[in-house]
Amino acid sequence: MTTLAVRQRPDARAARVRPEIVLLASGALVHLGNLGGAIVNGRLLGPAAFADLGVVTALLLLVVMAIDGLQLTAASVVADAPHRAEQVGAELRRVVLPVGGAAGLLLVLTAPLLARTFRMASPAPLVAFAVVLPLGLLLGVRRGVAQGRLGFVELASSNLLEMAVRLGAAVVLVVVGTGVVGATIAIPLGMAAALLPLSGRRGPRPTPAEAGAPARPLGPTATAAGMALLAQVVVTQADTLAVRTVLEPTEAGLYVAVAMIGRAAFFACTTVMEVALPHLAGAGRLGWRRTAGLTVAATAGLGMLAVAVSAAAPRLLLGLPFGSAYASAEPLLWRYAAASSLCAIGWVAVTTRVARGMAHPATVMAIAAVVQTVAVLVAARSGLAAAVDVQVVVMAAFASVELFRLFRPSATPQEITA
Repeated sequence: MTTLAVRQRPDARAARVRPEIVLLASGALVHLGNLGGAIVNGRLLGPAAFADLGVVTALLLLVVMAIDGLQLTAASVVADAPHRAEQVGAELRRVVLPVGGAAGLLLVLTAPLLARTFRMASPAPLVAFAVVLPLGLLLGVRRGVAQGRLGFVELASSNLLEMAVRLGAAVVLVVVGTGVVGATIAIPLGMAAALLPLSGRRGPRPTPAEAGAPARPLGPTATAAGMALLAQVVVTQADTLAVRTVLEPTEAGLYVAVAMIGRAAFFACTTVMEVALPHLAGAGRLGWRRTAGLTVAATAGLGMLAVAVSAAAPRLLLGLPFGSAYASAEPLLWRYAAASSLCAIGWVAVTTRVARGMAHPATVMAIAAVVQTVAVLVAARSGLAAAVDVQVVVMAAFASVELFRLFRPSATPQEITA
């Protein structure tokens, strides 16, 4: 693999500190803003309309998975060969724009059927959401190229601008009476704003050695990234669906509230990987282990902080946004945060394997997703606490196995075979 140019200049380390901190801070603000926005929308819309917005949110989750997959793919390839930034962006755009446009058109055509299926008051929110599909995929490509070039300030600006425009527009549009349609329109407005800081500047000219080196293929990297993110979605979301099939509605509601707050620990911890990924992808055969070790340590540190805060102030985190009716679930919050933090540590190992081009990066996570879902279904029959506790055990096992796979002596980069 090609070593990143910035790693060849020791005096560049100080210059990287501030952009990395900016990106980390922006990640924390974005997660807090998204959580706050969900709570505000719930209060402004009311239960029935908020349920309709939930369908849109579920579709957005699928789009976000595609965005993250494209970002991970582009960042891994560009970090490995910075001179290919423009080429990688162009190749991915030629694919994602037609695919996104076709998917958007299909959503418009099927919106009435989907609205009836999910008992929505109107298909209009789904029609409004259609533009998100090509726009979101383009955003994933542009962010990945910026991340691979170590454009952390660009990336932070994009993340913050999207969150601010989306939440601000949603509040204004809902208050003036547009309801769920207005909250949906705010999503593509935020994505359009997020594209503005992502300049299409050219990458460095390739050296003769770089120009003659074999290029890392996009297809296998995209496949591995997609499989990893699909496993991530199942691990982080399937438990809330599983408990609804077992627990009574009131208990299931308590669980969903705990999951919504406790899951923030996972996404807060994974912000570290956004900074580390281009360094991992572009490091030499020896340097990546030290970078991966530091990334795991930083993720574990943030996870312990999240668990400590959840244990010390559960009433503030759970009771304040949801009310006293959720007080009985407060003791479970720190345990769910612990499971989320362990999952984040395992995710660092999975993403490192994707970035380094190692074989079968998502195999263990896919198995963990199945085990977790079955374990929650069984444990939930014994109550809310058992459904949370079993996830701590499963995620601890998942993180341990992934770290062993990543750091074992025989773990060497190889071509992705997935």
